[in-house]
Amino acid sequence: MHIFLGIIGAIVGLIYFLSRLARAARDGQKAVSEVGGIVRHHQWSRKVSRRLIENLSDPREAGAILLVQMASYEGALTDAQQGHIVDLMIEYFQTDSDTAEQLLSFARMSIGEINDAANSLSKILRPVEQVCKEQEKNDLVSMLQQISSFTGAPSDQQTQLVDRVRMKLLQTQ
Repeated sequence: MHIFLGIIGAIVGLIYFLSRLARAARDGQKAVSEVGGIVRHHQWSRKVSRRLIENLSDPREAGAILLVQMASYEGALTDAQQGHIVDLMIEYFQTDSDTAEQLLSFARMSIGEINDAANSLSKILRPVEQVCKEQEKNDLVSMLQQISSFTGAPSDQQTQLVDRVRMKLLQTQ
């Protein structure tokens, strides 16, 4: 009987040992998986947490942001201001009205993230500096001037933004 109890005890001990070993292997696998998840999460959050202006590559997007900012200095965008911005984008960017509306929406979202485009002017103007020709840069400054004087005399903030854009893009004027 003692031998029988010893064998049963050894079998129970072996089963217990194997179950603990399997549990440890599962826990190790979970730990490795969690570490991989943490790494993926960190990489994803770095991409997602970037502001829209960090990923600008289209100079039209940059121009739209500046136009919306210029109009926003006077308060909330009115329908007339939005219509004027869309009209300017259609004329100068040579785009259709749907694309101009999309650029306007993108610009409004971007301004919501940064509060004031003047603080991020270098990042916003990067695609304009890289892609646009001298005449297109002049056109952007002209568009900003038109928006700033749309409802009357430009404010100090509007004048400063136009001057900073002109100085950054046209450096000779």
